[in-house]
Amino acid sequence: MLLLHHMKKAFTSLALFFESISVWWNNDSTDKLRKSAEQGDDVAQCNLGSAYASGRGVPKDLVEAVKWYRKAAEQGYAQAQFNFGVVYAKGVGVTQDFVEAHAWWNVAGAGGYENAQRIVI
Repeated sequence: MLLLHHMKKAFTSLALFFESISVWWNNDSTDKLRKSAEQGDDVAQCNLGSAYASGRGVPKDLVEAVKWYRKAAEQGYAQAQFNFGVVYAKGVGVTQDFVEAHAWWNVAGAGGYENAQRIVI
């Protein structure tokens, strides 16, 4: 029951994150973002993952979102680690796995990401 409560908080945090994105993407900005992401920029990778998750500037593609979140998360970018945990918790683009979600939230929390620190026991 406690894990369910923490997951609800995580989903709410992610929803607020997506609502807070105020940049309106166009093809040029998406191309620049993709180029930076492909060159290994972890922030760009996370942002491209968010673009795919929301369908902003690119067709909505949750599998592609997970791909970019994973790349950024594996480089140690805490926001991507948190987002990666959320997709596991929701089973969006991956098989739902609460243990994996919690593990990524632990990593993100240890990296200083406050949203993850709030939900990790």
